This record gives sequence, structure tokens and C-alpha cells, in this order.
Amino acid sequence: YDEAVKCYDEALRITPPFLGAQLGKAIVLKNLGKYDEAVKCYDVILGVNPRNVEALLNKGMTLGILGRSDEALVCLEKALELDPLNTEVWYSKGLLLQDIGKQEEANACFEKALKRPGN
Repeated sequence: YDEAVKCYDEALRITPPFLGAQLGKAIVLKNLGKYDEAVKCYDVILGVNPRNVEALLNKGMTLGILGRSDEALVCLEKALELDPLNTEVWYSKGLLLQDIGKQEEANACFEKALKRPGN
């Protein structure tokens, strides 16, 4: 993972603000347990494209790991505003709500995650 971060940094040095590299770096940093650094990468992406659902989802999940549940929910809700059929976002929101003891709301999210478009 450390080598991957170096490669992403080099890509970002050559071609800023290469959002794909920024997202990859954020995911690697999250895997390394460097959650605050990962959040900063997601913020860079969202500063360029505030409608990036993948960055909102991953930032929300990372904030949830950090115990910043209110901020995490804001990210996940923004992602759902942009893509209300995104099952991964519904599932992640359900997990977060479950973690903070809101089981009934979590179950509703899980139900939405299980629904397929057109059903």
C-alpha cells in the first residue's frame, strides 16, 4: 500500500487534479488506517466535483469509521440525492444507522438496498 501511495502521489504531481488517482490514493490510505488523510483526499475530489457519488460514499464510510456519524450521514444522504437507486449507498447508510443504534431506520435502508430498479 505504501508503494501505491507513492505512485498515486507521482500521478498527481504530473497531472493534477487527476481525480481517479486522488480516489485511488484515498482508498489506499483508508486501507492503511490513515482515515484523516483519506478524508482530505475525498475533500479534494469533492472540491472539484461535488456530485461525485463514489467520493461521497467513501468519505461517508470513512467518517463513520472515525465516529463522525453526523458528517457521515450528510455525505451518504447527498450521495442518495444524486443517485437514489445506488444500492451500495443505501447499504452503507444502513450499516451506519445500525452502528449508532437506529435499527428501524437501518432496516428501511437495507430494504431499499435490496430493491432492484423496475421491481
